[in-house]
Amino acid sequence: MQPLGQNIIIREIPQETIGEQIKFYLPQETYTKVMVGEVIAVGPGKKLDNGDHRDPEVRKGDIVAFHRGSRNVWDELPGLEGEYLTVLEDDILGILSD
Repeated sequence: MQPLGQNIIIREIPQETIGEQIKFYLPQETYTKVMVGEVIAVGPGKKLDNGDHRDPEVRKGDIVAFHRGSRNVWDELPGLEGEYLTVLEDDILGILSD
């Protein structure tokens, strides 16, 4: 599946498998409010007012952090097993590794 616009498909990485490495990047008080996942697919980017596209800053395979309250949709996507979420690139807080 190829997302459109600035949509990104992410497979969540359970916090118990992340271990201490995530705490290195994020303060303890934000740890429970942030989700971490692997980027599975990336859309072509955000369409700007002038009609151009802004290239996405994330790539397939990046490990990213995003706020638990971000606009996301849990869904089973065609051709992918398991649960994935779609988020807008603007909702991603940062790339933890690639």
